[in-house]
This record gives sequence, C-alpha cells and structure tokens, in this order.
Amino acid sequence: MKKKLFLILSLVLLTASVFARETKERKVLGFQFALGADIPVYGEKNQWNNHDKMTKDKYARIILGGDVGFTLKLADPLFCVFDFETCSDFAFKDNYNCNCIDYAFCFGFQFYPGWSNLSFIISYALGYRTDFIHLSDNYAEIKKTKWGHGFKIAAEYDFIKGGGIIPAAGLSYRFMPRGYDEYDNIFSVYFRLAFR
Repeated sequence: MKKKLFLILSLVLLTASVFARETKERKVLGFQFALGADIPVYGEKNQWNNHDKMTKDKYARIILGGDVGFTLKLADPLFCVFDFETCSDFAFKDNYNCNCIDYAFCFGFQFYPGWSNLSFIISYALGYRTDFIHLSDNYAEIKKTKWGHGFKIAAEYDFIKGGGIIPAAGLSYRFMPRGYDEYDNIFSVYFRLAFR
C-alpha cells in the first residue's frame, strides 16, 4: 500500500512540476521522441495471407511504433522536423513468428496555426520494411522491400505552451510505397516528449 501511495504522490508531483511553470521561449534546436501504437495496413497480398493464417492459428501480436528526432525553430510557429521512425509488428506462437519491422526517415515541417496548442506536421518519408517470417517447419524466410518515397501527415496537441519539457499526444498517417505497385499505410496514435 505504501509503495502505491508513494508512486501516486511521485506522479502527482512530477505532473505538477511540469505544468506549474512560467512560459519559456522555445529553443532553436530541440530533441524529441515518441512511443505509440500503430496499425499497419499492408499492400502485399502474401503479407495478408500470412496474417490470415496467424489469426486462424491464434498467434499473439504486438504492434509498437516510435520515433526519435530533432527540431529546428525557423520562426515562432514553424519548425523543421527530422525523425527516424519505426513500426514493429511482432506476431508469435511457440517457435513460429512473423515479425515485420518498418524503418523510415522523415523530413518535414511542423506548424502551429494558432488554435491553442494544436500543430500539424507534413513530411517526406524514405524507408523500407524487413520481414522475418517463420510460419512452419517448411516455410521460413527473411525479405526486404524496396526503398520507398512516401509522405507522413500528423496532428499533435502540446499539453503546455512554451519551451522546456513538452508532453504531447498525436495521430499520424504514413503512406509508404514498397515497390511492385504495393503500398503500406501506417496509422499511429502516440505520446511524445519534446525538449525544446
């Protein structure tokens, strides 16, 4: 009971210290990272067949997304953003698995139109996906898609104004061509910490 009370009090004090502060101006160069849950919609028919098999065989599945990157303040409402993003789709049961890891470098702009702390991001994305597939004793392979040039759009809400440590929540959509007229669509809900 004492440990739970101590943990709750620590979280309350940490939250109060983040929100109860004077508004500072944001720095020219910032660092940020995010963790979230993704929903990948694969364009490859074989990948859908693999997932149908995994669903029927009741595989466990975990899908995580995240990014780490830098921001450069161009003007007060406009930032240049460079991120490295991943979407990790892990499905497993016993000794079998189908793990798909998407990698992307995103470069774009984040702007605040003046609607409270809401911002929008539009980015160019360059990336590929690696699949580690072992669905039966007779079928195992590792394959990589072609590099694709896509884009990302996102909306984020900062929970505080100004600079310093900024917690934010966001929604994003990333469109990634994979070659051979195949396209992945990756939807994400995430929580971000920005140091600006």
